[in-house]
This record gives sequence, structure tokens and C-alpha cells, in this order.
Amino acid sequence: MRERLKKLIGPGRTEQLKMGTFHALCARFLRIHSTLVGLDANFTICDADESRKIIATILTKHKDYIKEKQVVLTENGVQSMISKAKAKEKSCKDILEEANVTQTQNAPPDANDGRGAFNDVKYIVGLVYEEYELTLRRNNSLDFDDLLLYGVKLFAAFRCAVSWCQYVLVDEL
Repeated sequence: MRERLKKLIGPGRTEQLKMGTFHALCARFLRIHSTLVGLDANFTICDADESRKIIATILTKHKDYIKEKQVVLTENGVQSMISKAKAKEKSCKDILEEANVTQTQNAPPDANDGRGAFNDVKYIVGLVYEEYELTLRRNNSLDFDDLLLYGVKLFAAFRCAVSWCQYVLVDEL
């Protein structure tokens, strides 16, 4: 994109632009304005493989419940469900509530509500999501979804972080 812009508007004007993927731009500005959203500037970015490893470790803690309920869950599946929840701005508490569980009780879902396996999956995903987030925060890490979530939080709440921006160009080439 930078090379195409150099041809269109010249190298001098292109160098004045801040460009990158949404993730890269969010990471860049989160490092600059980290304290505004409660982060340390030296956070690490947890890639998909690292996320799966963390989730796999957490899932093993729930293997007895998973086996008892005959639920099939993989780290890839749980990672996808957590990612989708984050995209909808749902917290682990929201997922546990959807499974008919209150976080203060942290008890398994009510088996008599007619949603059985669905609730069991939501329950496990909610517990894994909760511990996954605690692990990321404890390690001063963000996953790719967090980069966008914290970026949106930063840009929406703190005008000083976006005062430089007049236009956004999305290049889908």
C-alpha cells in the first residue's frame, strides 16, 4: 500500500501517513497511550498458537466435567468461541450467565432447563475464558482480539489518542 501511495501522492506526503493493519495501528497507539486503558506499555502480543496453548492447558483442568457431560471441545473451538464473544464485547461473566450460571456460585448449569449440552459448552467456555483472560493479564499480554478491543476503547474514550487522524483509508487489495 505504501508503494502505491508513493506513486500517487509522492514519497514526502506518504511518509507523513500512519498506516498499517488495524491490529498494528492499535498495537502502536496502545503502547503510546497504554496507561489510559489500564495497560503497561511493554505488553506482549500473544499469537494464535500461544493462545491455543494457554486454552489447552486450561481445558485440561476441566477434563473430568467434559468427560462426564460427554462434551466435545477442542482448544481451536474454544478459542473461536472466545474470539466471537470478544467481537460481540461479551465478557466471561456474560457467557456464564448465558449458560444459566451465576459467577458468584460458579456452579454447573441447571440440567433441567432443556438446553443441556448447549449450557455445558457455554459453561466450560465461560470458565476457560475467565481463566484465559486472567492468564493474559497476569502475563501482561494481549491477544489479537484484545488489540482491537483495547484500541476501540482507547480511540472512543480518549480524543487525544486520535487527534492526529483526519481520514481513514481501508485498503482491501
